[in-house]
Amino acid sequence: MRKFASAATAMLLGVTIFAPSVLAADKQVTAQSAAAQIEPAVDGNRIVWADKRSGNYDIYMRDMSTGQERQITSDSSKQVDPAISGNRIVWTDYRNGNADIYMFDLTTGEESQLTTNDAGQWNPAIDGDTIVWEDERGGNLDIYSLNLTTNRESQITTNQADQYAPAIAGDNIVWQDDRSGNSDIYRYNLSTGLESRLSTADNGDQSSPSISGNMVVWQDNRSDQDQIVAYDLSTGVERQLPSSATPDAKKWSPAVAGDNVVWVDTRDGNWNIYLCNLATGLESRITTDSARHYEPAISGSRIVWEDNRSGSLAIYTMDLNDNS
Repeated sequence: MRKFASAATAMLLGVTIFAPSVLAADKQVTAQSAAAQIEPAVDGNRIVWADKRSGNYDIYMRDMSTGQERQITSDSSKQVDPAISGNRIVWTDYRNGNADIYMFDLTTGEESQLTTNDAGQWNPAIDGDTIVWEDERGGNLDIYSLNLTTNRESQITTNQADQYAPAIAGDNIVWQDDRSGNSDIYRYNLSTGLESRLSTADNGDQSSPSISGNMVVWQDNRSDQDQIVAYDLSTGVERQLPSSATPDAKKWSPAVAGDNVVWVDTRDGNWNIYLCNLATGLESRITTDSARHYEPAISGSRIVWEDNRSGSLAIYTMDLNDNS
């Protein structure tokens, strides 16, 4: 069950600057294959994804600093939804007949099953020693967490509506929440134990949250137009990101790292990856070919996404600091 002028002047005026130039060259991460490679996640130079080259989906990783690719799972069932933080990779695993959360430690080479409940657990996210996921053991979707240092599992949400699509940064967990009749974004702080609603619009849905430090971003259609919204936890200030010159374009799948936000955007007639720098207000188009591009993720200066320019879904990357 899953649900899926100058920069300074522009900032003062609330205007987004658009820079059409290509920032850097993109590269294909995965070898050319007719099998699909999907759901990329990234931490630093390490990229993970779900890969169907063996006939079922397995988790793979490539270290862009060494060029080394590594197969993480080899079980004959399906492994999907990978996430990575440091030396730990987590994913959703169906080898036991239901969906469980598994982890692989790159340092020790050990794989471990983190959830054993007969209900489904999906869509893990990880930051440091804390893993979060969506869990159906209570009859609806709730958010759970596991502290790897203490080995303590905690139920984060108890509302009878569905809570799903979790993300985590430090002590802050964010998720999509249906308790108000539409989808809103909520946040829970592990240190204070306080839960709060971040999205304040009473109309439309707010979905697909991502978090980095104190910055949360999500997809928002409160005005019957898709927008990407950024919310600063330290100030409580909310702002819309994409250019107001393209209000009818579809925008979805936002991800944030530091000051950089990426998303999928249809303003050019197909699905491209766009970027906005929150500090400068500069907005840039990342992909320029005529293919469709999906599911962007970002860590530091590295962006990854799904790309079908070669006829099947493959993983591509761009390093914003690479001028070669």
